[in-house]
Amino acid sequence: MKTYVHNGVTYVEPHDAADITDEMLGLAEEVYDGWFDSDEAIDWEEFIDRLCKMGYLADDTRLEFDTYDCPAVNKIKRHIRNYRNL
Repeated sequence: MKTYVHNGVTYVEPHDAADITDEMLGLAEEVYDGWFDSDEAIDWEEFIDRLCKMGYLADDTRLEFDTYDCPAVNKIKRHIRNYRNL
């Protein structure tokens, strides 16, 4: 997982599914609950963009993804599909 600092803000770029933590999945659930729970279909690019915009980890690190098509994003999608069917 790539980590970098830009303008004093630390970012992480998860790429592999193993890079996704429970904390990140919890943030994805919050994004789903706040913006997408009434949507019949999820616009995944919009979802990931919102997650990056709102996705502050406990240590104020921000999430960033270099692509929408990577194992990390696919893990988040699977998790949210399961979460919405609970």
